[in-house]
Amino acid sequence: GESSFVHTEGKLHKMFLHQVSEFTAGGIFLIAIPLRAEQLIKFGKSRFVYSNTGQGALFIIHILALPLLEQFGFRDICISMKAEDYLQLPDFIQHEIPVMLDPKAKKAYDQFERDLLLEVDEDIITAGTAGVLVGQLLQFCNGAVYGNDGKVVPVHDCKLEAYTKLLEQLNGEHCLTFYGYQHDKDRILERLEKYNRGRADKLRVRVYKGVEDEDAWNAGEVDVLLVHPASCAYGLNLQAGGRHVVWYGLNWSFELNDQGNCRLYRQGSPYEKVFVHYLIVQGCEDEDVMATIRDRADTHEAVMRALKARIRKVKESVA
Repeated sequence: GESSFVHTEGKLHKMFLHQVSEFTAGGIFLIAIPLRAEQLIKFGKSRFVYSNTGQGALFIIHILALPLLEQFGFRDICISMKAEDYLQLPDFIQHEIPVMLDPKAKKAYDQFERDLLLEVDEDIITAGTAGVLVGQLLQFCNGAVYGNDGKVVPVHDCKLEAYTKLLEQLNGEHCLTFYGYQHDKDRILERLEKYNRGRADKLRVRVYKGVEDEDAWNAGEVDVLLVHPASCAYGLNLQAGGRHVVWYGLNWSFELNDQGNCRLYRQGSPYEKVFVHYLIVQGCEDEDVMATIRDRADTHEAVMRALKARIRKVKESVA
């Protein structure tokens, strides 16, 4: 029969029980627990949603549920499962591509980083300030920065060249490419336009804007689909169109990175393997981001820790 739920203290605002597709993508966690009578007294009725069907089932939907379960002693009657434990998913193959800056570009990056961080006090730096500083360093890694007047200033083509080389190695296979900034998208489009000149086998390139682009990609009509990770993080099914994800601009957000990869790495993929390629500028901020992705680390803490380490390094170099 139907279950009715009690919601107390306003802790949970909505119950997305019907969004099964998001469960499979790893976006929401649903946990059902048989509740012991003696623990019901200890656990209480505040802070959680529970079923009153009389069958002792407690339903929790909350990203922080697992540590709470351990706190209240439910570990022995719970099973923690990842999507790959109960879904048929393709193999996930991560490919890290080192990008070397030429001597002129590396010297310019080092000077840019030094000028940016030298006057920063690591003891009082805020999350907002850290985000701005990190964003500027990542822009430089990608090949361009915004000047004080808001105009784009190209600084190198090293990552663009590595990206073009990767496309050649894919030998015509379709790829979903994530960019970080508007100038990334513009410069990639410009580079691919030059790449197509005089070629009989021109790459079909599109920028994701909506359903029409999604349908064209899944129909095999697009070779390179450019996407900003924030515009397609949830609910977008792109697995039919290809098996290669390319991160041109790395992203500190573990959630955006994970959900971006899940556009192809998901149930229903016609491919046995999905390849995720990261273009990583060596000796620069890209390496800090990649370390966070590998460790699946907390974004805020990782950003602050890595930035403070760079600030100390810059100050020690001029001491």
